Amino acid sequence: WDFRYQRPQHILSRFAHAGCRIFYLNYQHSKEKKSYAIKVIQKDIYEVTLYSNKRWNIFSDPLSPKLMNSFINSIITLCSNLNLNNPIIFVEFPKWEPIVTRIKNEIKSKIIYDCLDEYSDFSNIGHSIIHNEITLLHNCDLVVTTSKYLYNKVIKHNHNTVLIPNAGDFEHFHNISTNCMLNYIQKPIIGYFGAIAEWFDIELIIHIARDRPDWNLVLIGNTDGCSIKKAEKLPNIYFLGEKKYVDLPDFLYWFDVCLIPFKLTELIKATHPVKFYEYLSTGKPVVSAKLPELLQYNHLCYFYENKDEAIKVISQALHENDEKLRK
Repeated sequence: WDFRYQRPQHILSRFAHAGCRIFYLNYQHSKEKKSYAIKVIQKDIYEVTLYSNKRWNIFSDPLSPKLMNSFINSIITLCSNLNLNNPIIFVEFPKWEPIVTRIKNEIKSKIIYDCLDEYSDFSNIGHSIIHNEITLLHNCDLVVTTSKYLYNKVIKHNHNTVLIPNAGDFEHFHNISTNCMLNYIQKPIIGYFGAIAEWFDIELIIHIARDRPDWNLVLIGNTDGCSIKKAEKLPNIYFLGEKKYVDLPDFLYWFDVCLIPFKLTELIKATHPVKFYEYLSTGKPVVSAKLPELLQYNHLCYFYENKDEAIKVISQALHENDEKLRK
């Protein structure tokens, strides 16, 4: 629950505010004999940890019948202990398909699949995910998609599909106050927060840093899947690691330009970035690769198609002085 607070947590939190009880399931390798552990996150939101004595990588490992039965029995026990009658199963990742399909049949629940990404384009996820997703699409009662790309893909498999694009928590990011979080870095600051993974254009960052040594680039997020060795050698690139959601506005306060430097892979073409709305909540200029889902906002965003154009529009954004546009 605490890792990178984004769409799943936002949606489930709103359901909790509406009076629903939310049980957010995760998995942990442990020699514990009990079925599950439960802790309170906030009112009506509980984090449930399922245990297994065998290590399992949800992204790459197959789901063995023994492990699947263990998870199913734990979830059914949870429902029985807490008197959860006909719960709605809200699925964020297709690898859970065999489990949720069985549970649906055993306790008469409904399944909502929140389709976030083009999972087949992740390098660290096995090809079985494609089969899992198609089966899930056929078995679920409602599909929610984040982008037109994903909507057009899944509507072929389940006609009860709706498009609900991403958004940001305006109040959280708009009400930022003066702080000293990045006062050790000279302005201007070109900033980014989010995953720094295989789809992150690190070569663009290096090009910008070399071409404009007077600009400082601040990158917040986990760097797994992205080779940053060359970038780390440059004095005007700062990797700050993963930061808590509650602290992001304090870092955003220091950004002069907010960046979305993604490679236009199939994965990214399907993406509707939450950070775009979080950036905009501050009224700061946003510079982005030409993501299909953001093209409708060309009046609120600077787009680039190559490295030199990126430098040009960042420079324009730095010199922007339009109070009406900011508002």
